[in-house]
Amino acid sequence: MKAIIKASSVAVLILAAIAMPAQAQIQVSTLGQLLGWTVVKDTNISGEFEGADYDKVAKLDDGNVIEFHDYDYFYEYHPEIVIFGKKVGGVTLYKAVIEGGDEVYDITFVK
Repeated sequence: MKAIIKASSVAVLILAAIAMPAQAQIQVSTLGQLLGWTVVKDTNISGEFEGADYDKVAKLDDGNVIEFHDYDYFYEYHPEIVIFGKKVGGVTLYKAVIEGGDEVYDITFVK
């Protein structure tokens, strides 16, 4: 009886894993682009997010608004976003990693 329950539990887990959609995730090797950058913010993008696009703006839960300078389509509802900053000369540059995305995005703060 225990063997039947164990086998059916494994089958349910396998079916659940197959039924779940694959979610894009950033590769560890991609994170190497952020060497020397500092985490400056960890928040969420408000509402639905349909990927990054040149000059597209997104409102963050903390009230800030960012603008993208890259393109990458994916869909997430209320995804987490981690923003990195790095001072170059007298200017601070920003990059972001977003839940569900598989890129490091160049961004600027609009507000």
